[in-house]
Amino acid sequence: MATEAKKLRWTPDSSYKGYEIRLGITLKGSEQTVTGTEVFSNSERLYTTPEVKNIRLTGRSFAGETLKAEYNFVSSGIPDDGDSLRITWMVINGKE
Repeated sequence: MATEAKKLRWTPDSSYKGYEIRLGITLKGSEQTVTGTEVFSNSERLYTTPEVKNIRLTGRSFAGETLKAEYNFVSSGIPDDGDSLRITWMVINGKE
């Protein structure tokens, strides 16, 4: 069997995130009528990097008033991946 026939590469796109996949192989020679038994690899769950989009602040922009931050969270496919977020408030400009 050729060396390249023993290797397979597949690059799944983001539509597969959250899916569990495994590879099944059934051997059959080109001159044979009998096929082998299908053998499976271990399974792997596919993930992507989680994202935060459309961040917006609403409320009154006065000291002592509450600002509300809203955003859209795009899951990686990992269960509970949005349970822990690091939120950073930063001052861009100082006092005038």
